Amino acid sequence: MGNHVSQQGDVYSYGVLLIELFIGKRPTDTMFKDGLTLQKFVENQLSNGSKATQIVDALFLSKESLDLGEMLEKCLQLILKTGLSCAKVQPRERMKIKDVVTQLEEVREFLLL
Repeated sequence: MGNHVSQQGDVYSYGVLLIELFIGKRPTDTMFKDGLTLQKFVENQLSNGSKATQIVDALFLSKESLDLGEMLEKCLQLILKTGLSCAKVQPRERMKIKDVVTQLEEVREFLLL
């Protein structure tokens, strides 16, 4: 990524932080070795058919939130996919921050309905 500060670097860091916050694991967790990264873990889980509710930190899943069912799943998937889009290795492949804000606002609005 280099030694200079950039908006693309900030987007990357935000993506990692978003994933870290929701799954409750750090990129330095002992499970991430032999090429497995935080991002690859989430990508693999979602592409292998795991539900987002199966990989997010249990602290997010109260009885009330689980009652939201598919709506909760859709929101969590969108949040995790947003984090993954921000944390792409190649800076030019990352989401623009305005698009990140738009997506997360959509999640908020969806949950407030």
